[in-house]
Amino acid sequence: MREPPVAAFTQRREDVVVSACFSDIPATPRTFTVLRKLAATLDTRYRFREIILVVEDSARLSKRSRMCACSWCARALNTTSAA
Repeated sequence: MREPPVAAFTQRREDVVVSACFSDIPATPRTFTVLRKLAATLDTRYRFREIILVVEDSARLSKRSRMCACSWCARALNTTSAA
């Protein structure tokens, strides 16, 4: 049996789902920079991917200003804090 050529592995995989899960990571700008780089790398190699972050609810609410600046998260956090 022969191994496929290296070029066979440079194409984006259409038949695999990659799931990465992280827990107990700090909500810092560096962490999110690394996660964005991971997402970009996975996107170049795989069609389907997900990144799951497990965060304690109390930590998420106490550090909400540092977690994410997107409008969707801001709306979600404002809804959560008002409830």
